[in-house]
Amino acid sequence: MKDRWEFCEPRKGCQIRVNRGGYYHHGIYVDDNTVVHFGGAESDITADPDGIEVRAVTLGQFLRDGFLEVRKVSFPALHGFFKPERAAANAMSHIGEGGYNLLRNNCEHFSNLCARGKKESGQAAAFGANDSESL
Repeated sequence: MKDRWEFCEPRKGCQIRVNRGGYYHHGIYVDDNTVVHFGGAESDITADPDGIEVRAVTLGQFLRDGFLEVRKVSFPALHGFFKPERAAANAMSHIGEGGYNLLRNNCEHFSNLCARGKKESGQAAAFGANDSESL
């Protein structure tokens, strides 16, 4: 399945991302001003992985002056995704969890787990990580 991302308004349960220069930071849009993502208190990635956890933040905090992109899923691929309400509820249920690992448990893994039930990261796979895991 080829990912397609667009600059548009997100809806509840959408997977969203923002370009941070060398990587994309991913999250789940849960309502009009809340995003749940796997990141540090002040930045997406900190020097201490123990400081990174699943957090609810404002959309502005998530974007940090970047441009929002929303994952667009084709109709035939929809069967592989949870309904938006479930994706948002999945994200909220993980708030406070830690265990960050750049190659095995990052923000993209989290976003895909919430939206599809599969812990995958195309960015980590590009570095040779075998990271696919399903619920």
